[in-house]
Amino acid sequence: MRRIRKKARKKEHWNPLNKIVDLSPEEQEWLGAREVWGNNLYQVYVDHIKPDPHRNNLPMVHLSIKRLDRKPIRDWRDIQRIKDELVGTEAEGVELFPSQERLVDGANQYHLWCLPPGQLFPWGFNERRVSNDKEDSLEQLREHGLDELGKNLVQRERKPWHTDEGCDPNGKIEWMYGVPDEE
Repeated sequence: MRRIRKKARKKEHWNPLNKIVDLSPEEQEWLGAREVWGNNLYQVYVDHIKPDPHRNNLPMVHLSIKRLDRKPIRDWRDIQRIKDELVGTEAEGVELFPSQERLVDGANQYHLWCLPPGQLFPWGFNERRVSNDKEDSLEQLREHGLDELGKNLVQRERKPWHTDEGCDPNGKIEWMYGVPDEE
């Protein structure tokens, strides 16, 4: 009888993101980024966007994120962790699904545009609601009398780095155009 061997799975881990290089003016122009950060899984190009009263009145940071193995990113929590480490746990970022005229799709690369820490987009959820597993989600539904909605509920397991533990509220990057003063 032939034995079927299970493929040995490499245990994944997360190394903190570190600045790899500041880019030269020529590289900045060509890549549209000022610096590059990375770890054992991802590389992130960081660009700083000046405030523009005609488009956005706040400084922003653009994160261009790709996996080192060039595969698609399958877990949004990894992108959340990258945002938390670089821009801060108190910053918000969005991924844009553009009109066809502005579509950029040359690689398995993902883009976030982030506001400075403490600045919020005028849409989104008003409170935190996170469940760590299916039972946690079911309990939250029961508390609101919504047991029936939990029949087909699925919540995947979190990887150890899918938290904001060790992330600074203001991130690692230095805001090139400053962070607006809190009012």
